[in-house]
Amino acid sequence: MPKVDVSFKKTSRDMKLYLAVIVKEEKSDFVKDALEHYINYLDAITSKEINS
Repeated sequence: MPKVDVSFKKTSRDMKLYLAVIVKEEKSDFVKDALEHYINYLDAITSKEINS
């Protein structure tokens, strides 16, 4: 199965994201759900802009 490596720097933003993921029992599912939600959000914005 392909993997995506993600690195986090010691910035407040990156540490906030890292901690949000690391505390989850199902880290992979959490990240996939977050990505799916963001992609759906971007699609909705794009669709809204096209229909305006």
